Amino acid sequence: MGNPAGCVYLKDQNDLPVEGMQQIARELAGFVSEVVYVFPEEGHIGLRYFSSEREVAFCGHATIAVMYDLIKND
Repeated sequence: MGNPAGCVYLKDQNDLPVEGMQQIARELAGFVSEVVYVFPEEGHIGLRYFSSEREVAFCGHATIAVMYDLIKND
């Protein structure tokens, strides 16, 4: 099992306002602990993490989920 996290891929960090990111995280509460938003950022990959309550600085299981998905599907 483990601690599930949601992953949302954006074409740009500005595709979804912070309020929208928070709303999605609230709607997924009970299904996942956090939601990570993934977007291109100056030749790298940017990540933002949200719990159902607020943006958080880091989420290990969401980072692992994103890395797995990127490696598997790249």
